[in-house]
Amino acid sequence: MQGSMRTLISLLTLSAGLSAQSPEPARAGQWIGPSRLLVKGEGPEVPSHIEEGPGKILERLPRQQGDLHLDFHEGHFWSSRAGKATFPDGSEARQSTLFKLIDGRWERQVDFRYRHGLIWEILPLGNGKYLGISGQPNFQDGSGKQFPFAVLRADAKGNLEVASTQDAGLAGPYFQKSPAHPNSETPYGSLELDFLSPTVIRTEGFITVLSPRTGWFWVFSDMNGQLKRQGQIYASVGEELLKKSRDLAHVCLGAQPRPDGRILIATRSEDAVQQAARAFQKFLPKTDSDSAFISNYGSIKDLWDLNLQSFPRVEWWKLDPATGSIEPEAAPQRFPSLVRSVKELKAFRWRFNSDGNLMWLGAFLENIEERTPTKAKKAK
Repeated sequence: MQGSMRTLISLLTLSAGLSAQSPEPARAGQWIGPSRLLVKGEGPEVPSHIEEGPGKILERLPRQQGDLHLDFHEGHFWSSRAGKATFPDGSEARQSTLFKLIDGRWERQVDFRYRHGLIWEILPLGNGKYLGISGQPNFQDGSGKQFPFAVLRADAKGNLEVASTQDAGLAGPYFQKSPAHPNSETPYGSLELDFLSPTVIRTEGFITVLSPRTGWFWVFSDMNGQLKRQGQIYASVGEELLKKSRDLAHVCLGAQPRPDGRILIATRSEDAVQQAARAFQKFLPKTDSDSAFISNYGSIKDLWDLNLQSFPRVEWWKLDPATGSIEPEAAPQRFPSLVRSVKELKAFRWRFNSDGNLMWLGAFLENIEERTPTKAKKAK
């Protein structure tokens, strides 16, 4: 437990530094039929709501304290929340609770208790079970081996337990033990932060988990939670690079489902991603440990800025969860085509409107204002 907490503290410390250089995309929405869109809230000023047509708000959903996730499944809205709990033996636990919106109130449905960190996602499935996603070793099989994905089932009191486990489909196990780390940890450092807070998109028949930092994705059946396929946007971002958490630039600049069930993704260029630690190698300070990364953060920040200036191009992709295919997509008309600074990176925010058109949500910056309307041509 202590080792796991040290890992989490280290991750959160790094995350605080990395977030200053990371995109801040709009939360992925969810289509409810062909013309209604669930827009997920981003604080008190933008509550979660249902839109129809050209931005008409049909319903605002009630907020609840500590909301982690919002989902629509089989005619109901679902939301999850995490908090403290205890195991039957009295030891400390964390607990994720899943709620359903019934007659305007969030009603508790099921709970899952665990020891490590935070489980961000528990999603209802069509067979009455639930898909769990965790960046910490909270799901294990009968032999004690731990996994990032699990199908969960509820007992008569609504307590969830692991029904089956699934690994990430990589060459090695996602969680591994070693003499230096007797508690399971992952060697895939580039995925670790993303699995603490993944981008999860539900479309008709599928649940897609996207790693924004790496461009890798996993597609699950929304009926039984089985992993159907996995892939990556850039073939050059292979498994070895997934182990080098500071050698990659952040890949994704947002992902949103389209009305036809495909997913539109904006990314930085492959050059930008690959060259994050290579193009300026002679200037790169040694970052073999978290403490070295933090102590050299000022120099590393300057190199990230230089990376943005040297490789500013934005690219667009279409992911089909039904096949796993990822194809280049034409850039939306009059959207920014370059991201040349941290200010522009954070301003690159967009989503679909409920009429199927793309909306630009980012700030109007002087150097991109003439290329950035409030609305862009409908995606094909």
